[in-house]
Formats: sequence, C-alpha cells, structure tokens
Amino acid sequence: MAHFNIVDPFPAYISFGIDNGHHQPMILLALSFIWFLSQTWITLHIWEPVEPDSHMNDTKWYNSLLIDHSLNLSSPRYRNEGDVISGCTANCTVTTRIFAVATMWHESSDEMMAILRSIFRMDNDQSKRRDCNKVIDPYLYHYETHIFFDDAFESSTKDRDASRVANQFVNEFIAMVDKVNSQWTHSTSPQSPTISVTPYGGRLVWILPGNTKMAVHLKDKMKIRIKKRWSQVMYIDYLIRYEMANCMDMTNVFLLSLDGDMNFRPKAVHVLVDRMNSERDVGIVCNRSHPIGSAGAMVWYQMFEYAIGFWLLKPSEDLLGSILCASGCFSLIRASVLLDEEVMNKFTALSEEAHHMIQRDQGEDRWLCTLLIKRGYRLAYSANSSAYTHCPETFEEFYNQRRRWALSLIANTIDVLWNCRQIVKMNPNISCLYIVFQAVLLTMGILCPGSIFLALVYTSATTFVLSPWISLAVHSVLIFMYVLTCFLAPTRVQLTMAKCLSVLYASMIAAAVVHRLIAMTGNSGMEMLWSIHNVFFLCLASCIFLAGCLYPSEIHCLLAGPIYLLLTPSMSILLLLYSVINMNVVSWGTRDSYPPETTRRRTIVAKGTKSNEIVDGAVMHPQISDGRTSNATRNLSIDIASYQPCELKQDSEEAAVSSTLITAISDQHIHRTEATLNWNLETEVKLSKQLRNLKCLTEEENNYWNDLIAQKLFPIVESSQEHKERISADLIRLRNLSFTCFILFNSLFVALIFGVQVNDNLISQGLNSTYSSNHHDTFELTNRNDGWFSQTSPMHIILVSLAGLMLVIQFTALLISRTNNLIRILSSVHFTLFRESPSSIDNSVVLIRFNTAANQKEESSATDYHTDMRQINLIS
Repeated sequence: MAHFNIVDPFPAYISFGIDNGHHQPMILLALSFIWFLSQTWITLHIWEPVEPDSHMNDTKWYNSLLIDHSLNLSSPRYRNEGDVISGCTANCTVTTRIFAVATMWHESSDEMMAILRSIFRMDNDQSKRRDCNKVIDPYLYHYETHIFFDDAFESSTKDRDASRVANQFVNEFIAMVDKVNSQWTHSTSPQSPTISVTPYGGRLVWILPGNTKMAVHLKDKMKIRIKKRWSQVMYIDYLIRYEMANCMDMTNVFLLSLDGDMNFRPKAVHVLVDRMNSERDVGIVCNRSHPIGSAGAMVWYQMFEYAIGFWLLKPSEDLLGSILCASGCFSLIRASVLLDEEVMNKFTALSEEAHHMIQRDQGEDRWLCTLLIKRGYRLAYSANSSAYTHCPETFEEFYNQRRRWALSLIANTIDVLWNCRQIVKMNPNISCLYIVFQAVLLTMGILCPGSIFLALVYTSATTFVLSPWISLAVHSVLIFMYVLTCFLAPTRVQLTMAKCLSVLYASMIAAAVVHRLIAMTGNSGMEMLWSIHNVFFLCLASCIFLAGCLYPSEIHCLLAGPIYLLLTPSMSILLLLYSVINMNVVSWGTRDSYPPETTRRRTIVAKGTKSNEIVDGAVMHPQISDGRTSNATRNLSIDIASYQPCELKQDSEEAAVSSTLITAISDQHIHRTEATLNWNLETEVKLSKQLRNLKCLTEEENNYWNDLIAQKLFPIVESSQEHKERISADLIRLRNLSFTCFILFNSLFVALIFGVQVNDNLISQGLNSTYSSNHHDTFELTNRNDGWFSQTSPMHIILVSLAGLMLVIQFTALLISRTNNLIRILSSVHFTLFRESPSSIDNSVVLIRFNTAANQKEESSATDYHTDMRQINLIS
C-alpha cells in the first residue's frame, strides 16, 4: 500500500542544515504562520466598514464548500455615485435621505439653542460631504429639518382688528435662529426666512449656511389639532405621502424623531443609520439618552436611573427580541414601516374610551412602538450613539412627567401581554421567552411598592428598636394619609406631602445604612453580612458597578447612586400611588406655564348670519424689519381671513364629533363670498411685491393640507356637557378599578411575606419565651429584631432567586451587547498600515471621513466641549 508521509514535505537533499526528523513540525508551523500572514494581507478589505449601499461583493470565486474562504477572498465592487436603486424614479438615488422632525411647544431659550446648534452641525456635516468630490463617501446623505410648533399663535386685538399673532415662544425661536446663524457664519445681519401661508397656520423656511432646508411649521389650534401625537401624524403624512410621493423605494428614507431640547452630534445619527443598513428588519432604532440640567438631587437621580435602564434593561430587551419603547426624543424611524395602513389607522384614531386616553395620549411614542411590534416589526437599541436631553429639574415637574410615563408603560405592556399569541405569530423576533420576561418585569414593577414597604418596615424595626407590628402600623398610617390626600386634596397639596414624605423616608434610609454598617463591625457582623438580603444587595451593587466599568465614559453616573438609594421609597411607592390615583387627570402637567393671553375674539359665522363677518383665516402680515439689529424679534401676525377647507369630510375615526357641529362649521365656510377670497389673495400679491420672502403655497400643496386637515387633523372642538361627563365618569371608574387592584395585590403580598416572616420568628423563638431581666430588654429586643430581619424563609428564597435570575439575564445581555459593539467598532476601523499617510490627502477629505463631529466654527461652552469629547471617545 502506498504511504504518504505528510510530515516530510521536502526532498531528502533539502536539509537546510538542520535535522529534518526533529525540526519538521517547527518548519510546518513557521510556514503555516507565513501562509496566515499572506491570507491576512490579501483579505484586508474585510476590515473596511460594511456598507450595503456603497459596495457589493464580487461572487465569481464563490464556493459553497469553502464558503468562509470564498467570501474573504471576494473583493468588494463599489457602486457608482449616480447609480439608481431599482423601483425608484430619477429623483430617488441610493443617497440616504434623513428628515429630522422635531416637536416644540414651550421650550426655554437654552433648549432652543441646544437643538439649533445640533441642526447647524448636521447642516455643516452634510454640506462638507456633499461638496467633496475627491472620495466616494459611503455616509453621504440628504438632510432636511422640519420643526412643528404646537399652539404657536395667540389672539390679538391690535388696531381694533381681531388677528392671530405668533406667541412669544415663536418670536424667541426666531431670535435664537439669528443668534446661532451669526455665531456660525460670523455675520451680524439676520437671515430672513421665507414666509408661507398654510391652512394650518404658517410656515417659515430658512436655508442654512450648508444649503440645507429648515422648515418651521407654526400650528394654530383654531385650524389644526395640537399636541405631540397629532404633530407626529402631521409630519408622517406630509413627508412620506407628499414630499416622498414619487419615490417607490423607501428603504433609504429615514425620519429622525427629536424633542425640542435635544443636543447631539452628526456621528450619533451616522451610527443609527449604520444599524439600519446592517439590519433591514429593524423599523426603529433609538440611542442612549443622557439627562442634563442644573445641578440638583432630581437631575442626579435621573442620571443614575437613565444609566441603569440603558445599561441593563435596553440591551436585554434588544438581545431577547425587541425593545418595547424607542424614545421619541431621539430615534431613527424607517419610513417604509410608516406606510403600513393598519398601523397608521390605529395611530391616527381618536381616543374614544378612557383607557385610550391613557395608552395613546399619555405616551404617544410607546403607543406607536406597540403598534409596530404587533405588526411584526423589530425595535432596536444602539449604545454607540448618544444624545443629551434636558430633564425635569424640580420635584413637581418630575412627578408629573413620570405620572404619564408610568401609566403609559403599564397600559402598553398589558396590551402586548394580552395579545401575546398574535405578536409571537406575527413577529419573528418575539418568542415566548420574551413574553415571560416582560410579564415577570411587569409583575415585579407592580409589586415593587409592596417590596419597598416591607423593606422600610424591617429597617425601621431594626434601626429604631421597634416591634415589627409597631413599625408596620406606623408606615401603614403614613401611606394611608398620603392616599387620602391624593384623593381629596388638589395636586399642589399632593406634591407637597409627597415631598415631605420623601425627605422622611430618605432620612430613614440614611439612618438604616449607618446602623447596618455599625452593626456589621460587631460580633455578629459576618453573620449579618452573609444574610440573603445583604448578599443580594451586594450582588446588585456589584453588577451595577461592573456595568459602569463597561461604559467608561459614563462611569461618573455611579456617583449619583446614593441619591438614587435615598429616593427609592419616594419613587417606588409615592410616585406610583400618585400616578394611579391621578389617572383621571389627562393633562401633561409639564411646561404648562404660559403667559396670559390677550383677550380672545373669535366670531363664528353660523346659519343665517351675514357673509361679511370675520372668521378664522391665515393671511400673514409680517412686520418689515430694517435689519439693523441682529437679535431683534420679528413679530408675525395673522389676519382673520380665508384658507379653510370648503368641504369637510367626516372621517370614520372621528365619530365623536357631532353632526350638528359639522353642519355649523360647514355653514361657516359656505357663507364666505368669492369677493372675500379674492380680496385676501390680492392682499397677498401686494405683500409679495413688497417682501421677496413671502411665498404662496402651490395649489397642489394647499389642497393636500386642506384634505389632510379635513380627514385626520381637524381641531377637536369641545364636546357637549353630556359627553364630557361620560368621559370623566369613565376615567374615574378606571381609576378606582386600577387603584383597587393595585392596593389589593400589594396588600396581599405584604401580608403574605410579613405573616410568613413573623410566623417563622415565633416558631424559632418559641411562643412562651420570657425575658431574663428588665435591664436586658432593650438588648434582647434589638437582637430579636436583627434575627427576625436576617432570617430566611422559603418565600424569601423564591423571591430573591427570581430577582437574581432577572439580574443575571440582564447582566449577561449587557456582556453580549458590549462584545457585539466592540466587534462592530473594530470592523469599522480603518487600518492605515502600509497605506497612504493621511497627511498626503486633502484635509477636507480627512475631515469628512473621520472627524465629522468636530466643529471649529462653533463657540462651545465647557459643557459642550465635555459632550464633544465624550461622544468622540465613545464612537471612535
């Protein structure tokens, strides 16, 4: 039989001067290493960023048997810059289109300044990429900004003419645009926007220095529905069904959803776009949001709270299937998912029932995410992208914000669990394990007040040398008093009492921590240290600390941990009680401060009135500015005139609007004469001759807005007294039912755990135990309470094991997420070894490709500089 000796690859006469018999394995190892280096050199292209829209792999060397080698050896074949995607018209190319959409209302000047600087950064980044022709930029994109101002007008009776004028927030925003533009371009003359009359109010359009458009849509509540959900309906329909109506393929069209106070860098957007391009099944991707504000306990609490949520909860949800909520403050939405008629029909539906107001109107972002999950789309999270948002700085504003968030979270999570069979069937990313995970999280969240209440009872008994029953009675009385206050007193009194109880509970926690530290230094310190409660707390603290170490740029958030610990009873017990008891209050409660309006005058033409009476309209008469001051406020006024839909179509989703009301509104438009319309149009023509920046809408766009307002966005007029009473009664019934279930579950949980613990304590000590002497009573009571607190029962073991299992799942998901992020970052690093030095390349090209986040023209403050460095370090 022929025999082949694989260990002897060289002829006998080739000896290299060494003993082949003993050194052949070393020779083979050296040759294998040289072969590995050669293959690495050949396949250097696989370390380039994977951009599906910029290049394709050449598959002529494809081999299914050696698929890994064939893919590595296949060289990339780049597309030309003008290539067109199949299915699109000539106006829709492979270039990514990003529409930044921001909703604003009563933002402060600092918040306006933050988002305007972010918009100008995006404008600068996009213009440099567009103007550079020396390299093919895979991140080239088309960018526009659309800002939707809610309730932007107020009534005015200047010169005895009833009119609608822009409020102080709009005028302040215009002044901020001039200020940022002067800082960016070093120009002292203000840039006048193009003014357009629209059926919903007005529109201001600026062309930014980088030649990108920023349109500010001013909404008049007399003409169109206000509030954030309807602004979302407005920009989704306008941008997708009107602006992009000619594009057949919406794969590369994205909506960047923003709040009116966001501060971000272009790199944060590029990271989200990369995630969208690499995972085509993702409908929405959100980023890491950092709360910022004036130094204070509430801001520090939110820093730690946001960190815990984005370190542990978001990665676990993303790994198990899909996150439940992509925050609307900074999320990238694939435009194609918003073409789903079933999603948009439900999203644009009016809230007819009490629970609709909680689920839809209190958390519109979470409601949209729930609809997308039920339709089979995936929601993702990217930790490599960061943005900064202003958070509530006062106790009252924080409680009102979280009241909405908590109710919306519970309502939408229950909706997901209730329709779990449909979701598991429709959504390939959602499994039964994911449903169980969310169910356990919801159960733990609902029972969290009872758990914290028991912890307060235990710590008070051991710290202040009280009987467990006395401690239970004291805390029960405090909670009962707060519940009565929430039911009977106004909101201001509720928040005042919540603030006082928060200080009391924080003092108890601080005293308990000091007591436990002193007790552990005694003889029984090691026994107390290794109790089940302390072990779980140490494991929890260790996981949080390690999570912070995995995010080096965010590790400073751990410094706010003591504040979070002190405020835990307030946020876990009082806040949830405040939210549930005030469920019938559907107002947002934040940014409600508004200066007193001038006297409102609105004459509605009803049946039988004269045709020359004044009705709502939208003809703009801007005050001409001489341009001598850059920060001067240019007031905008709207005369009462036309531009209302002449035919109103009652949508099926708006059945709540009575037919008599529709008839009255229709009569209002019927009694307008042709002369009135012509007079207003002639006025516009005269103004357009005087002001070059006044632009009329095209007939097509004007008809589009009229139809959209008539079908989906017609102002919700106050209903009859009977309808108001019915909705109010339904909300109160829902509140009472929810409060009863909430209190019942937590009371049963507290009674079960407390009863089991007391029963085990009595059995261990004996029912007929006596005390040795009076002067040892205090010492024995302290020992007995310590032992009662440290004893473990089967119920304790089950609960702690369940909480520990959830912690292990989330921490494991964090490790996997950070590993995947590290691999993704390494795959996008450009290796410059044996390549042309960047110094020989034009500086503008290097700036576009590697340093787009930097902006040398902006006069950044210390906070902005810290933000820049953190963002650059995190991404780079």
